[in-house]
Amino acid sequence: LDFPISAYHFSNKFRIEPRAKSVFLRCREFIMKDLYSAHLTGEELDEFYWKVATAYKLIFERIGLDTKVVESGGGVFTENITHEFQVLCESGEDVIYYCEKCDFAQNKEIAKVKEGDKCPNCEGKVKVSNGIEIGNIFRFGTVYSEKMNTFAIDKNGKKQFVHLGSYGIGITRLMGTLVEIGNDDKGIIWPESIAPFKAHLIGLDKEMADKVYTELIKAGVEVLYDDREAASPGEKLADCDLIGIPYRLVVSQKSGDKIELKKRTEDNPELLTLEETIKKLQ
Repeated sequence: LDFPISAYHFSNKFRIEPRAKSVFLRCREFIMKDLYSAHLTGEELDEFYWKVATAYKLIFERIGLDTKVVESGGGVFTENITHEFQVLCESGEDVIYYCEKCDFAQNKEIAKVKEGDKCPNCEGKVKVSNGIEIGNIFRFGTVYSEKMNTFAIDKNGKKQFVHLGSYGIGITRLMGTLVEIGNDDKGIIWPESIAPFKAHLIGLDKEMADKVYTELIKAGVEVLYDDREAASPGEKLADCDLIGIPYRLVVSQKSGDKIELKKRTEDNPELLTLEETIKKLQ
């Protein structure tokens, strides 16, 4: 094999969780995205480690989450300092000390600072907040490769124990975090980048709505169509807000040959033609 080596692993994980919380934040079954890497030198591991950190940070930014890269302990896995990706949130279980100016941040479990202290890296002040951990990265070095006798022969013909790294994103936890911070008194507010559908179509005139739905699908728009005949208009509108799809589309006799479009984050709808609606949603 040519080094470095990296491999992804997506799987359902299970744990005996005595502190189940907020449905998705802490549960007994969850989906995890893991990445593992193997390197011939510690320097190569360090370089890859920070590349992954940068990539994870970008992933979280793209779905609308502002994360802190927080120094943390390695728990039962390693004695080395590890890093967590934390979203500052009142309902979070972790306590994070962070600088108001720079990227310094530490988990309370290893923190050498307290609230109000001067940041050790700059002139900023240390603040404190609860946080939700949505990802983590570990450098194991050769501890586990030595235990498993996992080695390679380097270019000089010398036996070299492999340097290992592990990197994870809690997909289920991530979804729960988005719900925790993205909601109002009506329901969920999904970011467009990961919403299960782009638009939620409410048909108050079924014949007209069926035609609109067909055209939206042809145009490649991901749409959830509420065509329930037994549900009242009020029920459909309330369920739409509860589910939290980015755009609400209402087709009714009142709107005539136009479609009432409203963003989940806004109060005022606009009337658009079908062509204008498709253009806005593509």
